[in-house]
Amino acid sequence: MRQVTHAIRDRFSIGPAITAFESLYRRAGSTGPAQGSGSEFGLYLTTMAHEVDAMWGDLECRKVDEPTIQARIAALEAALADAENRTRALTDKLLEQAPAPSGSENS
Repeated sequence: MRQVTHAIRDRFSIGPAITAFESLYRRAGSTGPAQGSGSEFGLYLTTMAHEVDAMWGDLECRKVDEPTIQARIAALEAALADAENRTRALTDKLLEQAPAPSGSENS
């Protein structure tokens, strides 16, 4: 296991490594049950596969929602920048209209 993960780390950054893992998972999921899947280890893998399937489904949902979320973030950032610019303009206008401080108050 350590040799395999080391080889993956050496060859790939995290993005391509995850893509390769996803590809392997899809291929494994499209094949029939593994030989010896009735053994204790097979039962463990079957249980783990159900957990991974749930996580995989969640990941797929996130991938679908990601463009929508990114667009929403961009819209909120634009609205925030606009509000900041309007606030700055109003503050500048107020400062321009403020009466000049008199010298007698500072004495």
